[in-house]
Amino acid sequence: MNVLEMLKEKLNIEEEEFLEVENEAQRIKEIFQSEGIKINEQYEIGLYSHIVSFIRRMRKGEKIEPIDEAILSEIDKVSIELAKEIAAPIFNKHKKAEDMFEIILISIHVQTIKTYCGGGE
Repeated sequence: MNVLEMLKEKLNIEEEEFLEVENEAQRIKEIFQSEGIKINEQYEIGLYSHIVSFIRRMRKGEKIEPIDEAILSEIDKVSIELAKEIAAPIFNKHKKAEDMFEIILISIHVQTIKTYCGGGE
């Protein structure tokens, strides 16, 4: 069973929502490939679980609790830019303004993946 199918089952993802998640996961893989970033199953689970939650928040019009933006000094610029590239189409699709807190959370995943799986240098 691949990661997305496992998440579909564990997170009770409906078919319409799953198609969106599947499309976004493919787009993320393409971004990572173009940047030379490797990702393993463990980190796919974390990132794609977050993307599921992010999409659900966008669909419901929910926002996450504010995060101390000082954390940005701990995240490299490339990870932040990649997070923006990952998030922008989702914000656009759901007609939501860019939310820096969502971008920070995605950038933490991206930086962790780059650090522990390799690539993106």
